[in-house]
Amino acid sequence: MTTLAHEGWTPVTPAHSDGEYTWQMFADAERPSFADVVPKPWPVGADYLNVFIEAVDSAGHSMGNGTYGLREESQPLYYSLSSKEGFPQFLEVRFIEDLAGVTVETDRRTIVIDAADIEPHYGMRFWAMPLEDGENLVAVTSRGIRLEHVDTSGIPAETGYYPLPN
Repeated sequence: MTTLAHEGWTPVTPAHSDGEYTWQMFADAERPSFADVVPKPWPVGADYLNVFIEAVDSAGHSMGNGTYGLREESQPLYYSLSSKEGFPQFLEVRFIEDLAGVTVETDRRTIVIDAADIEPHYGMRFWAMPLEDGENLVAVTSRGIRLEHVDTSGIPAETGYYPLPN
């Protein structure tokens, strides 16, 4: 299997495993190749930060998902969720290295992530984990910043918005 590491991306987390799944986050700061073919081309020479998670199950099936774009100084804390049928949802968190840590709140547990335990890359720290079956993300917080998760899985693809009550 070709991984992002083979393509020159920097591993920004160690490979983690829970027995059934192994995952790792990668990042790079290059302008993405598709940046010229989007409706409005992305600027050349801007400060990009592209982040991707790769996960593999015990049968060798893989899952990957990423975020591409300009690094936003106004986003000291960011999270995303990735999923693929047959895999748990993976929570990916990145935060500026000046933050002492992050707290992840789910409807089942609270996870405290100490920045001192995470090596910085690109001026940020990266962390990821799979959510347990049926577990829901509530929020990701740090130093007065609270990013509450809004579940959008109920939005119909046909309309792109929640149906209004009658």
